[in-house]
Amino acid sequence: MRNRRETPKERPIVIVRRKAGRGSAPPKPARFTPPAASPTSKPTTPAAPRPPLQPQPSAPLQPPTGSAPAEPGLNKKARERQARRELLAVLYTRWPRAFPRDSHQVRPLALGIRQDLAASLPEHPPGRIGFVIGLFQAFMRPAYLRAVVQGGPRYDLEGKPRGEVTLKEQEQAHRELQAYFEQRQPNGAPGAATPGQETGRAAVDKHRK
Repeated sequence: MRNRRETPKERPIVIVRRKAGRGSAPPKPARFTPPAASPTSKPTTPAAPRPPLQPQPSAPLQPPTGSAPAEPGLNKKARERQARRELLAVLYTRWPRAFPRDSHQVRPLALGIRQDLAASLPEHPPGRIGFVIGLFQAFMRPAYLRAVVQGGPRYDLEGKPRGEVTLKEQEQAHRELQAYFEQRQPNGAPGAATPGQETGRAAVDKHRK
């Protein structure tokens, strides 16, 4: 037998936690409190939605007038040339009896036709109107000279007779018509008769008789 007396081993301490029973109240959830707004901050309002884009109706095309705006970037001479072309188109459209496009319908213009046009087209200066009348006569030069050589009445803007072609005007038109064709004869004998010249000369001689 041992003399030493055995001491019992130290037992570990066990902590037992009691579970919440049915009668115990569940823990309350924490409440969220928003931060207080500062006195200087302003409440933000949501942006209003943009209205949908509506298609804009296109402006109707306006008919061309006698004084249409000139194209930008043109100098003074170019603008004047454009205005003359537009004025000639107006004469063709508004007064086709006095300014026909068909050379077979050309007739001598009445004296004072420039003043008549100036009264009907005050937006155009008289100098431009006179230039455009000469431009029309240049485009229709052979036909217009033949019409003057034939003699007879002159006609106003509406195609009504006003005045007569004089013998002097017939002779002058005959000389201009002869010079016109002589300048265009390729390697032809000067003074050779061309179609239209004999008719003009005969008309002058007939008017003399």
